[in-house]
Amino acid sequence: MPSAAAELANLRTWRARRPYDNSVGRTITQARQSLRRRGGKLAAAIESWDTVVPDEVARASVVTAMRGGVLDVTVDGSPIAWRLRRMLRGGLLDQLQACCSASLRDVRVRVA
Repeated sequence: MPSAAAELANLRTWRARRPYDNSVGRTITQARQSLRRRGGKLAAAIESWDTVVPDEVARASVVTAMRGGVLDVTVDGSPIAWRLRRMLRGGLLDQLQACCSASLRDVRVRVA
């Protein structure tokens, strides 16, 4: 039977907090990988957005993100949002899907 002091020493090693890695190296590596994956898709979506969407609407809108095939677009006001939603239903979404190399399912329009 181990002595009480040996049991306490064992317990201290088990219960002690493990040293935490405070370096940012792993975080930076993960961020780079995420940007490589998302950056290409977002860049392709922005390029197709600038190509397909009329200039009047494109000037009043900003592509903010793309997640899961859904393109997030922020517009200046509700009249532009209404017009853009109407254009998307009228075939603009199909044109974007044909032009964009990334898989695009839907466009979410938000008013800033």
